[in-house]
Amino acid sequence: MKRRRALKVSEFIKREVSLMLLKEVRDPRIGFCTITRVEVSKDLRLAKIYLTFWGGEEEKKEGMIGIRSATPFLQREVGRRLGIRYTPRLLFLYDQEWEDTGRVLEILDNLRDNDKGG
Repeated sequence: MKRRRALKVSEFIKREVSLMLLKEVRDPRIGFCTITRVEVSKDLRLAKIYLTFWGGEEEKKEGMIGIRSATPFLQREVGRRLGIRYTPRLLFLYDQEWEDTGRVLEILDNLRDNDKGG
């Protein structure tokens, strides 16, 4: 039962934070970002929010600075909208997995193209 509730809370947080970043947070440093997943602890006290940014290293660095400055607002709004006893503490992390997957797919594409050419 607890795991099901944590999944519901994580989906709610993903949807609400995505909407807030799109419509309410006006920090130009954030740019175009995507929330890839949200992991909520079993006791609902911590929510790890993984994101990626469009662009290179500089956009990623600036985006994370912007997200961290928006965290108090996002935390407050999630608590207000969620309506449960304890608001999970929001922890924003860059999703390196997403980037690594892209590199692996690129390598596989190159290998496939080399096999066709040779």
